Amino acid sequence: MPVPDVDRYKPDDRRLVEALYRRVFGTDAADASRLRWDWQYRRNPNNPGGEPEIWIAREGPAIVGQYATMPVKLAVKGHEVKGSWAWT
Repeated sequence: MPVPDVDRYKPDDRRLVEALYRRVFGTDAADASRLRWDWQYRRNPNNPGGEPEIWIAREGPAIVGQYATMPVKLAVKGHEVKGSWAWT
């Protein structure tokens, strides 16, 4: 059984990621996700570079999985550090 390749999300992946989300979670969940996606991942004030912190699993040209994290700033012992929240 082949092992999927894993790499960073690229802007061209968005349509395929949305289709995967719709297949797995249904149309209503996909619509709700699309409404918050832009802020949560691309325009998040804790992500000044604008590149989503999303990992994509690919089998050939197909996207078979994704793992997204949301950039945050954390205070650790009085110092601000970059972090990411992830949930499953």
